[in-house]
Amino acid sequence: MNQKVMDGVYLNILQTQQFKTIRFSVQLVAPATKETLTKRSLLASVLSASSQAYRDQVAIANQLQAMYGAGFNMNAYRQGQLAIFSISMRIVSPQYLRDTIDLQQQAIAFIGELLLKPDVIDQAFNAVTFDREKENLQRYIDSVADDKQTYAALKLRELYFTDQTQQTPNYGDADVLKTITATDLYTYYQQMIANDRIQMTVVGNVDEEKLALDLAQLSLAPRGEMLPGIFYQQAASNAVRELTEEQAVQQGKLNMAYQLPAYFYQKDYYAALVMNALFGGTPLSLLFTNVREKASLAYYASSNIDAFRGLSWFKPELKAIKKNAY
Repeated sequence: MNQKVMDGVYLNILQTQQFKTIRFSVQLVAPATKETLTKRSLLASVLSASSQAYRDQVAIANQLQAMYGAGFNMNAYRQGQLAIFSISMRIVSPQYLRDTIDLQQQAIAFIGELLLKPDVIDQAFNAVTFDREKENLQRYIDSVADDKQTYAALKLRELYFTDQTQQTPNYGDADVLKTITATDLYTYYQQMIANDRIQMTVVGNVDEEKLALDLAQLSLAPRGEMLPGIFYQQAASNAVRELTEEQAVQQGKLNMAYQLPAYFYQKDYYAALVMNALFGGTPLSLLFTNVREKASLAYYASSNIDAFRGLSWFKPELKAIKKNAY
């Protein structure tokens, strides 16, 4: 059950003995914009690279190994109209350990170290780490054009959505990235920590009273709770928008998007899941079987739904054709 810890901070504990691990997740949620998506994407790389106690990724890896090979991940993404900064961690359930180490407390302290005690010098992120991670993100953005399926999907996103934020990829915008400095990013980080709604989720066999005490070490403060609705709903349109681009490639990419009035856990959501599975969501689907296996028209064919934006995607990779359409 999701419980309110304080204003703007929530904790959801899912008790289960099904797994031999405990999973922790901390999500910081804010309205999505082109700027916030870009800054959060860069922040995920910078914060996971070093902290006050762990000066580099080798130190971080050594600590994870000392915690019986704990898994750790930090990333940023978008769900509908919300930008989500997520930290997740997986540890062995302490009941399976022979020694008396308090692995749960160590895991939460590790999350707090990387999230709340960044490697900062003079009100700016460490320049060495910042410059490296900014360059890495810039190189990734530049390389997207070489991945033709991703490139086609991004072009379709720009064509389908009328809202600039929804047109922006999860990793953000290259022009915005160029303007961000180490000082700017640290200022934004402070705003995010102070103002974002926080959702903490714990899955596993845990002592809830002890968990509450361990989580208290994160020293979170109350914050406002004003957020837009998670669902993005675009006005319906009967006009078909098309874009064709020719490049010297071996396989053509055909991406199509359809407006689908089915949202997460809302009316027709489960019907949409079944439709997607039958149509193209699995290798046993009619789309995959007929288009790829029987007709041999494509190297692959798949579909998926975005239940936060009312959208259905269809993506085949076509075999030899005269024009490569995107």
